[in-house]
Amino acid sequence: MKAKSFFNRWNPEDAKIAISLYDRALELDHNHAESYLGLADCYGFIATTGFMNYHEAWEKATELTYKALSLNDKIADAYYQLANISFFVNSNYTESFRNTRKAIELQENHVEAQQFMSFLYIIAGKKDKSLNHLQIALSIDPLSQETLFYSAYFNFMIENFSQALKQLNKCLEDNPKNIPAHSVKWYCLIKLGHYKEAQNYPKMMPDDLLITGDEIGMTALTLTMKKDYKKALILIQKLLDDGDNPDSLRANLFMYLFYAIKGDVQNAFKWANLAIKNNASLLLLHFNNPLSNPIKNDPKYFETLNKLFPLFITDEEKKKKKDLLDHESSVAYTKQLLEYIEKEKPYLDPKLSLRSLAKQIDIHPNQLSWLLNESIGKNFSEFINHYRIETFKRNCKVP
Repeated sequence: MKAKSFFNRWNPEDAKIAISLYDRALELDHNHAESYLGLADCYGFIATTGFMNYHEAWEKATELTYKALSLNDKIADAYYQLANISFFVNSNYTESFRNTRKAIELQENHVEAQQFMSFLYIIAGKKDKSLNHLQIALSIDPLSQETLFYSAYFNFMIENFSQALKQLNKCLEDNPKNIPAHSVKWYCLIKLGHYKEAQNYPKMMPDDLLITGDEIGMTALTLTMKKDYKKALILIQKLLDDGDNPDSLRANLFMYLFYAIKGDVQNAFKWANLAIKNNASLLLLHFNNPLSNPIKNDPKYFETLNKLFPLFITDEEKKKKKDLLDHESSVAYTKQLLEYIEKEKPYLDPKLSLRSLAKQIDIHPNQLSWLLNESIGKNFSEFINHYRIETFKRNCKVP
């Protein structure tokens, strides 16, 4: 049984069935790494689509992925799952990119990793590289509905909305409960000016797929495109007012897009920065959304672009960056960090972040990030994952 992403084909009922099958497989062989990854994929799908508590489901997916890695740390599917965790849980684009690249290095014909790499490039605005990986995915599995979806998403992002809409309709013919296809189709309708159809779109979707926050937000964006700003703002405010609900995080994104459509640079980036502060992966997903075109010529746009997608800072900008620690401080902090890791084992905390680890050893997060990359030669994810994997290996040894 091979772990495979059915993110664009699954519906919640399919995910539940898959979970029961993977559980059964693990009853037969509790050391079957691929089944742990299949379960991780299921929980990631349920988390992202809102059919289980987001944090609980991703925590379960993370636990299962590390269990698989403890059994086989050379399996491409595991790094593909880590890429999803890095993106949707940690909101860390660089980690996600590196894990996807690792999956491809281990298995070049890993179609899901090629699809995801295409996605990672296009949301950063790298069209040519995105298309290259998309074409590789098509060469591996030309009939794949998942690749058809990613192709539609690519066309949406390069503003070929009519072609994207045709491809999305094909996806939905094959699977009417394809949640991502519904979402991107909604955006296409708005950009094509099909406002009436966009406003009525919730009525066309299967009832069990509709996420309240998305319905409110997308309706608000449709009204914004129609310049009915007052009604749009009232709708988004409903999401903001419910601060304990996961939909409140969606509100940050919708507020960003609301002001971006209006061309209100100051407020658009106020909400973008709030989303970054809240570690919202949705901003990574939608920052380059064609709806934000009215603010894309502003210097703040490029500043935030580099903040979200630091892999693509130009070489000239990299040269301007100075060392954040001198040699003596670097040596001292490296020693302090490694001793702290060995003694306190902070990597056992699934919620550990770069910021929280920096606080524990009394160093600025930017300095810790620099230290890990320049002195130790690993990013935060690679550094912490090493200790987690080794711990899993030790715990799984038979006495």
